[in-house]
Amino acid sequence: MPPLPFAAPLAAATLAFAALPATPALAQVQKTGNFLSLDLALEAARVCSAQGWPVSVAVVDTAGNVKLQAKGDHSTIHTKDSSFRKAYTVVTMGPIFGFDRLGAWVEKLKSNPGAPGGDKDEDCALAGLDKIKNRLPQ
Repeated sequence: MPPLPFAAPLAAATLAFAALPATPALAQVQKTGNFLSLDLALEAARVCSAQGWPVSVAVVDTAGNVKLQAKGDHSTIHTKDSSFRKAYTVVTMGPIFGFDRLGAWVEKLKSNPGAPGGDKDEDCALAGLDKIKNRLPQ
């Protein structure tokens, strides 16, 4: 039986794929810089539960990646998402706007709310739609 016409490219692709696991993946692992160990993240997460507060905890690294997330005993379901959003906001917006606690960010928003207002959001969306509506598919 003659070889199939795609056998050679398939063999080459298989050989190339087989070589991939041999390449080191060390560049993907953070070894230096601001590093938070799992042990420290766990220790920080336990503070609230030790006080008996029914909260969920999210600990993120300096890039906003989740290091640890846990739903606290008897906490409501929304606390999982809100704990991450709070932590993420502090580490990603804090350096830009000069705060290190969510409460400080809330205080800054009181005097400088950022966006011009919800009514402006709707006006902007309608104006944008009006500009492109004749080019949308029917």
